[in-house]
Amino acid sequence: MEATIKAVDTMENDPGRNGRTLADVTWADVAVKYCKDLYELLYRRLSSDGTHTTLDSIDRVFDNDPATKNITGLKVGPDILGLVETLKAACLMFIWAAEPFALVYNQTDAQTRIEKMMERFKTLPPDEPSVTVVANFRS
Repeated sequence: MEATIKAVDTMENDPGRNGRTLADVTWADVAVKYCKDLYELLYRRLSSDGTHTTLDSIDRVFDNDPATKNITGLKVGPDILGLVETLKAACLMFIWAAEPFALVYNQTDAQTRIEKMMERFKTLPPDEPSVTVVANFRS
């Protein structure tokens, strides 16, 4: 790690960079070009409208009458839509990260444990729970 830090520091001070620093790099472009799998798995899948406002994220704040398409109320409770998918993605990332971590730290029994975790992962619920969360306010 220290060698990598030194290499990056050397790149920062390279006169051929014309005053540009690593802070000038558009990391999303780097990820798309060189780390497509990680970009798709980690950033794009989980950031979506949790990070960037979209029409869908705005629409989820309102209750709508399907017949008239008029706004009838404001949703103030927590939104669990997409919760299972997000939690499953996070679990999968941790499981996938376990193997290189185990190799680096010489965890000899890790492969068997990782396979067991993958089997448990496959048993997670595939869909959102059928639960409605309703806010209750007292005056």
